[in-house]
Amino acid sequence: MCTKDKKCGQNRTLSSFNLALQKAIQSIKMVPSGIKIGKEQLNVLAYADDIALIGENEIEIKNCM
Repeated sequence: MCTKDKKCGQNRTLSSFNLALQKAIQSIKMVPSGIKIGKEQLNVLAYADDIALIGENEIEIKNCM
């Protein structure tokens, strides 16, 4: 039931957003770019709805988009 405090469809919208974001991050990870930290190659940082692309130069970052 919809109430004043909880909007109808809000959970469904968040789930759809998370799925789309996860697909985008997975495809970015396929691009060979970024920086190496230890044994890990890092080219994207994501938290909630924020995404930061990481690269050695501007060209590498543009290739991730």
